[in-house]
Amino acid sequence: MRPLSAAEVEQLKQSVRTINCSSCGASVDLNTGSACPYCRAPVSMLDPKQMDTVVQQLKREDAKRQEADRGALDPALAARLMEDRARVERSFAQFGGNPSSFNLADPGDLVEAGMAALVAFLKGG
Repeated sequence: MRPLSAAEVEQLKQSVRTINCSSCGASVDLNTGSACPYCRAPVSMLDPKQMDTVVQQLKREDAKRQEADRGALDPALAARLMEDRARVERSFAQFGGNPSSFNLADPGDLVEAGMAALVAFLKGG
């Protein structure tokens, strides 16, 4: 949106006598002025060339962002997830799924004991 110049207002008067205010919706008689008589907003227009420029700029920035996001993926993520899964499976296999076999003196083992108890419960044993 941009205000109209005096020449643009004169050109608009040739084809249109009144317009509606984009701020309050009131009728604006272009023969009496180039501002809304109620809210004093100047007559303005939406510039299609400027809109196209902004849209193209936003598309370019979005494409750059998407390209950066694609490059931000960790190539080792799948390998690390597989290692973590194997570590958890070894931990459960070590204790045979029996929660009472965990050493509850170590704070880390409390979480493992709870997980093993949940697995044992879900397996029905």
